[in-house]
Amino acid sequence: MALWTLYPGQRKRLNFTPQEVMFLSSILGMPPNNVYFVNSVTGTNAANRGSRDEPLASFDYAVGLCTASKGDVIVGLPGHVETISAAGSLTMDIAGVTIVGLGNGLNRPILDYTAAAGTVEMDAAHTRITNCIFRANVTAVLIGVNVDADYCEIDHCYSTFDATGDDFVILFDVTTVSHTYMHDNYFRTEVTAGADSCVKLTAASFARIHNNEFTGQWAKAPIVGETTLSLSISILGNVIFNADTSVYNGIDLGALSSTGIVAENRVTALYDTAVAKIFRDGLCTFHLNSWCNAVSERGAQVLPATSSN
Repeated sequence: MALWTLYPGQRKRLNFTPQEVMFLSSILGMPPNNVYFVNSVTGTNAANRGSRDEPLASFDYAVGLCTASKGDVIVGLPGHVETISAAGSLTMDIAGVTIVGLGNGLNRPILDYTAAAGTVEMDAAHTRITNCIFRANVTAVLIGVNVDADYCEIDHCYSTFDATGDDFVILFDVTTVSHTYMHDNYFRTEVTAGADSCVKLTAASFARIHNNEFTGQWAKAPIVGETTLSLSISILGNVIFNADTSVYNGIDLGALSSTGIVAENRVTALYDTAVAKIFRDGLCTFHLNSWCNAVSERGAQVLPATSSN
């Protein structure tokens, strides 16, 4: 099947296998508009490139070729590595752009953080990153991704580290935006001190954190709410293992009066005390969550609706 993409002064025909068309359509809900391929191994950044045979070299350059709100897609080919070496190394500032990684497992495109101050910036609404790897390749990456626009989405991604001591202090900082959607991801840290939180919500109303797996050690909690309350959030169906022994190390929305629902999350946390110290849920409805303390091997415990402020 052929799709067409526009380049300055010309029109290029992109050939997809039927499987690739089905894959992209299943992700996007429709066939894509303009499509730009990226491969750091064989690509070159130039305005007349972007086909599978003549790919671009970086996601960031490809974003600059996209048209706002047209459903443009950037396809990272297997083996692509995007170096995140400074603040805004990858800035998604064109509305409606989706970055899609091709490949499975560790063969997916990698966002490789080589500086503590390196960030990905989701600055435009309706942007999305799917099927990519976030990798800490330096000690204490301060913030991996700043989510600074409404209706941003991160899904089917994986986070990891290169060596001992390489961690994201905060992986996703979601601040003063609405309708962030994070789902079906696997977030991993090493089981040692270094990370504070995976997802930090600050005035992040209508955020949805659904069906993710968190495994590692976070000094605060994998999911935290800080500074300013978030309204109508939903934290549903997540599986959490946190090896840290700090209080409220499962899900911690702080002493803020955040509203929404926290439900059907399964937490294994090593804080060996009352279960009320594993969750802190603000004013959210708290329903059918379970907890296991691996230290004392108590097994799963289904929690009644309660508030642990």
